Amino acid sequence: MLGNSHPRMYADDTHLTFASNDVVHLEENMNDDLTKITEWLSANKPTLNKSKTEFMLIKAKVKYFY
Repeated sequence: MLGNSHPRMYADDTHLTFASNDVVHLEENMNDDLTKITEWLSANKPTLNKSKTEFMLIKAKVKYFY
């Protein structure tokens, strides 16, 4: 179902992991998978607790050696 993220589940929690060197590409992939999740939730009737839903962007420092 999801083509861009890596879903991980623990008990009743799920998180999606995306990775990219390009923020625009990352945003497009996230939105694509989130749209698929929204459609699945709508069709299958489970609820999403929006107050517990979070987004985190992590950027690694890049060190250049000359």
